[in-house]
This record gives sequence, structure tokens and C-alpha cells, in this order.
Amino acid sequence: MAKISTPFPVSGRVGGFVFRRCGRDVIMSRRPRPSAVAPSDLQLERQARFRMAASYAKAVYADPVRKEMYRELAQRRRIPASRLFGFIVRDHQKPPEILEIDTAAYQRHAGDTIRIDAIDDLEVVAVDIRISRLDDGTVLEQGAAAYTSPYWRYLAQAEAPAGVPLLVEVTAIDHADNRTTERRAIAT
Repeated sequence: MAKISTPFPVSGRVGGFVFRRCGRDVIMSRRPRPSAVAPSDLQLERQARFRMAASYAKAVYADPVRKEMYRELAQRRRIPASRLFGFIVRDHQKPPEILEIDTAAYQRHAGDTIRIDAIDDLEVVAVDIRISRLDDGTVLEQGAAAYTSPYWRYLAQAEAPAGVPLLVEVTAIDHADNRTTERRAIAT
């Protein structure tokens, strides 16, 4: 690989060499060749995920309402408009994270609170909660949490039986409809 400083805009392929612009410099290297090694399953999976993310970004660009929503979010984060497509692709590829499920204030009574700390590289749009019995899986209640900055909070709607271990299942959802689910057992 060689680096050439030139005021002329040079790029392209000549013989077995490729010329690329990098700022004010031109980088000359051998022409890349396809690998003779078959891609691994992990590589194929990543390629498929990227194709899906690019397809999602194209669909967002075709929908003016969704595109404007992403444009506003990008502006708030000081991301230039020229990088909007990549911003949308990244949102599709990265699911939200659930950092904490705080059940300290949940005492199995209606009106008790479960606090959830969920983040996303863009924005978490919804958090769903399901409370079920741990022993037989019977769902006691489920619903949506409300966002009260900086946490999501769920107010219990029903009484839960005492002495029965419970399972709290939290699902965070982002704009690209990526879902992350975390579970937390509550002892008797």
C-alpha cells in the first residue's frame, strides 16, 4: 500500500491496483480479491442481519413520517443528515438493554411499583411487564409500564398470592421493533 499526496481527484482501478481518496491523500493498494474460503455460519448470519437492517432503513426512508422522526432524533444527538441512513441501520441492529429490574417496592399488592431501567442507542418506546407464578407459569397480570424520566414504572393491578414464588418478565421495545426480554424471580 502506498500513500500519494496529489491535488488531483484520483480514484478507481488501473490494472491490478486500486486508488482511493482519503482526505487529501490518495491510497494505492492491490486490487482486493474474493476469498476462496467459504463464509462461516456466524458471518452468514451477520450478513443476513445487515441486509435486514438496510432493508428496514430503506423502508423508513420511503415513509416520510418515520423518516422525520428519525431525523429529529438524529438532530437531537447532533448526527449530520448525511449519516441518517447509518443511524437507522444501527438502530435496527442494536436491541435495547434492560439494565435493572427493581422489585424492592413490589410487595404483591395492587398499586405497588416495579421500576425498570431500560436503554437503547436511540430510544426505548415501550416496556411490557408480565407477572406469573414461577411454579406453574400461570399469568397473574400483564401490562405496559409508563415512562417517568429516567425510569419506566409499572403499577401492579392485582394482588399476588403470598408464599408463592413469582416471575417478573420485562420486555423492552425500540423503534425498530427490536425486543429484549429479561426475567427476575421473586421469592416468597
